[in-house]
Amino acid sequence: MLLEKIKQDLIVAMKSKNEVTLGTLRMLDATIKNKMIERRAKGKTDPMTEDEITEIISAEAKKRKDVADLYTKGNREELAKKKLKKSIYKNIKKYLPEGLGVNETKDIIKDIIKETIFSSGLSSKTDFGKLMGLLKEKTKSRIDGSRLKDLLMEELK
Repeated sequence: MLLEKIKQDLIVAMKSKNEVTLGTLRMLDATIKNKMIERRAKGKTDPMTEDEITEIISAEAKKRKDVADLYTKGNREELAKKKLKKSIYKNIKKYLPEGLGVNETKDIIKDIIKETIFSSGLSSKTDFGKLMGLLKEKTKSRIDGSRLKDLLMEELK
């Protein structure tokens, strides 16, 4: 399980005294534990699924990438490179499933559009939100939402 792998890698990082990896894994572990506490507060007692843990890790990776992008937009290239190169982002990303390629994503988009045309008649730009919801459910954190949006818009043209 993914959570167990993170905990095992955390122990290895402690033993090897790799501060960057150790800090990253502690942050991931704490974030996952906080989400578990939130779930219990809402009355959900079942354990978290792999997909839920993957979504949490994906959100953390996206935060790090967004910070680097903001540094780049603010003409702070050295900080952006440091954020991405410092291996925090790389350490987080290695726990995520491999992302979908453009061609795979386009195939999924075409399949979703075909399915929705047959089942409910959705296929135009006015149905964009519904199509995005179906796509996000199907791709489950394997592609960035903004990239998914761009590909769907391209397909609906």
